[in-house]
Amino acid sequence: MPTTYPDPVNPLLPSVDGTELTVDFLLNNPTVVTAIVADLTMRNFFLDRVFSSGGSVEGGAVLYDQANFLDTYLDRDVERITPGAEAPIVSGSRTAPLIAQVEKFGGKFPTLEESRRRNRQATYNNNLRRLANTIVRKMNQRGMAELAAAITAYSRTGSGVSWGDALALTMTTRTPALMPMRDISAAQKALEILEMSYVYDTLIVNSQESDVLRVLYGSELDETLADNGINEMISTPRQAAGTAKLLAGGQVGELRLEEALRTTTADESTQAPTMVEQTWTQSLVNPVMYVTDPYAILEITGLAA
Repeated sequence: MPTTYPDPVNPLLPSVDGTELTVDFLLNNPTVVTAIVADLTMRNFFLDRVFSSGGSVEGGAVLYDQANFLDTYLDRDVERITPGAEAPIVSGSRTAPLIAQVEKFGGKFPTLEESRRRNRQATYNNNLRRLANTIVRKMNQRGMAELAAAITAYSRTGSGVSWGDALALTMTTRTPALMPMRDISAAQKALEILEMSYVYDTLIVNSQESDVLRVLYGSELDETLADNGINEMISTPRQAAGTAKLLAGGQVGELRLEEALRTTTADESTQAPTMVEQTWTQSLVNPVMYVTDPYAILEITGLAA
């Protein structure tokens, strides 16, 4: 949005004319840059569909409890109570709380004074896009790492059939047991047996497995997934090929922000001794994420065997 100065109506403020963003405008309006970066990151960001929003963070860390198999029922069963009698005292096993530290992710890039003066929008926009992509990749990587750690610690894995081989099945060789939905249905059954009150409603797959599902089920994919309890499919390179994660979306843990995404700019030409004529654009975010319910996750392996 090119600016003219001074504004004829309010001479103390610049005015905006048209729809084109100039490099000068963005460098002088970092809050606008933050909005643009946030918009770019949301295109590939999927952790908000995995973790719930846990609110703010105090003191740079979060203490949390992690559910385990003992949390399904109390140690002592409830009893039938006769009129006038007291209810029995019941209790469950207590686990030691865990701690998750806040992390800080971000980066910066310079814009030369010549690029600013000549309004090299393509260069600036490309750097801004890459910064946004790198921030969201790091956030997604950390979220997936937390899921992977819980899967390993609680042995939350199961083997499936080869989804790739299902593409080669014919009308005479295709059976339900050899199809991808058999794995999802079996996982839902195993979850019901655990009686943890979760429902796997989110599926995370690599682009490879996503392609197989789309080819196999075509326009009926969403309906087929819904019939098996899946309301959300996330296709991302952050998930290892040949595997898939099933989870109860929003119930596996929390994602909190000590400081939300923010952008600042600084003119280095005024800072001795370098005196380099360039302006830095910096974006930062301070998240913390952790798994509270590892039994709300299951990873299926062997999908590309």
